Amino acid sequence: MLSCEHEGKAVAEIIYGDVNPSGCMPITYPKDTGNVMTPYRHRVSTQCATGDYCEPQWTFGHGLSNTNFTYSDMSISATNVTSSSDSVNVSVTVTNSGSVAGQETVMLFLTQPYRSISVPEVKQLKKFSKISLDAGASQTVTFELTAADWSVYYPQARV
Repeated sequence: MLSCEHEGKAVAEIIYGDVNPSGCMPITYPKDTGNVMTPYRHRVSTQCATGDYCEPQWTFGHGLSNTNFTYSDMSISATNVTSSSDSVNVSVTVTNSGSVAGQETVMLFLTQPYRSISVPEVKQLKKFSKISLDAGASQTVTFELTAADWSVYYPQARV
């Protein structure tokens, strides 16, 4: 993440409050150079060169803002899926609880503990949505998950 010739202007706009930052980390940034190979979706202790627990400096999706957002009223439309044509809707209400307008990236991660033998990921980013909210405003974000979102190709098991 190298800066460019416009870095000075961008930093000044953030410092003076002309721009409210809303970007998110596209990677997990390690706290120690010995842990550079730890992917965001693996268990924290996986591939850790410095010990059993590799706490990152910044996690995948981390970001800063001049305002605060709260999440509430999460709901899931179904807990059992019986057909590949079924879908599941996940909704959450996001509120800008700060004093200035801002943008928030709402991320939906999936965890599938029963697939840990074939797929080692602890969590996978499956859906995201970037929303803009004025101070005090709320918005409900809904994601639709289909069979493709939790499917896996595992040729060794002929699945």
